[in-house]
Amino acid sequence: MTTESSSNNSLVAENETLYRAIKNDPRMLPIDNQGIQRISTSAFNDAGRRPSVDRAILCPAGAIDTRNRFSQGSGVLSLVAADVRAISTVHGSTGQVYGVDVEPVPLPENAAHAEIFGRPPFDTDKVFDRIKQSLARIATVVLPPDGATNRE
Repeated sequence: MTTESSSNNSLVAENETLYRAIKNDPRMLPIDNQGIQRISTSAFNDAGRRPSVDRAILCPAGAIDTRNRFSQGSGVLSLVAADVRAISTVHGSTGQVYGVDVEPVPLPENAAHAEIFGRPPFDTDKVFDRIKQSLARIATVVLPPDGATNRE
């Protein structure tokens, strides 16, 4: 690990692991009609259409750090920055192509904080919903919420 790659404000590297905390709510990890647990798009809800994540490289205790910053009993999902950046969608009526990126946005209480965002910014709920679907497909559960089982 170089000083540059671990800097709070450095670019998020393609191979970086990102952690997303999720509520201890059965709707975050529902069981589908085939009996398989899946990650809900609700796990990526964000009023500003910029879901928060933690950069694993800046979490000395790994996903436990992210869980501890969130609410008791919460779970943690994992994504890889390159997979996030590979997501895109097209606005149905305008043809506008939306890419996805992740950037460091350190906070005083959380140096690992980063945000997933659109290029250009996601300007409709429909576009953001498609992005959340893609994020849910590429995410994996690393720490299930209390009481949840990981039956992937």
